[in-house]
Amino acid sequence: MRLRIFGLACLLALSGACIPPEPDDDVIIDWDPEETVMGEIQEKGELVAAIPVDRMPFGDIDDGAGKGLTADLARLIGDALGVETRFVKVEQAELITGPEDQTVDISFPLVAITERRVRKNIFSDPFYIAHQRLLVQPDSPIQQVEDISGAACQFVAQEVITEAGRVFVQDIGVDLKEIDPELTVTSPPDPATCLEELDRGRIEAISASDWLLYPAVAENPDRKIVGDQPSTEGYGAVIESGASAWQDFVNSVFAEADQEGDWQRFYDSWFGPYVDEPVTYPEMTVEEVAALFPKPEVSPAPDS
Repeated sequence: MRLRIFGLACLLALSGACIPPEPDDDVIIDWDPEETVMGEIQEKGELVAAIPVDRMPFGDIDDGAGKGLTADLARLIGDALGVETRFVKVEQAELITGPEDQTVDISFPLVAITERRVRKNIFSDPFYIAHQRLLVQPDSPIQQVEDISGAACQFVAQEVITEAGRVFVQDIGVDLKEIDPELTVTSPPDPATCLEELDRGRIEAISASDWLLYPAVAENPDRKIVGDQPSTEGYGAVIESGASAWQDFVNSVFAEADQEGDWQRFYDSWFGPYVDEPVTYPEMTVEEVAALFPKPEVSPAPDS
């Protein structure tokens, strides 16, 4: 695939304006390395991408070769610039900070896009939308939270917020007890603990973002993912701040991946074995998904 990219005319440095000309398939623009991140990448001859490790079907790196949905999307960006894509392993925290530290050109952290995060880091539009679901055993009659009669285990991601001298925790997901206050619910720090409890029959269901449940289905295809979707969260790529044209470029690659069927092909290849329901490319912007988890109101710390 070659991106329908807009030309150098969109780099009006003084005004910041960007008016794309008519798109042209299979055209690779030579970008100015002094003015754009795209040109810097072209000058060095490679796109350096950090993707999740051991997080299939999203991503993994094996002998330097990236695989999973994020790896395929990163390669599309490299192809659109006419360069090779090199994948690097970094710690989870660096998946967010790497682009700003300029250790990588782009990264794909598996953290929900929230208003607070987009104020600190520059995200692309979402390439994947996750939903909170239930994992149950193959013979379970449970179809939704209200069907659980005993105990459940939930893994609700959290964002720790430190502002005005105070620490707050924002849940990324819905507590099952908000749906059914009578439930017995455990919340271990590791979703693998939930799976052990399910296999031993100590709980009836696991609640987590769907992508956290897919490996359990891969391990045992008889397990089922069921239930409504009480929460929604978006995942995007992260780039360095102050590079609006680079953000536009990445968004354009993702949009064309949708238009030309590449995103659907990638998704079907990596997620198809776990997902029965039809899924399409997320038609949401980074601002829209961030608004799903607004920045909490934080009162100033009391004077000491």
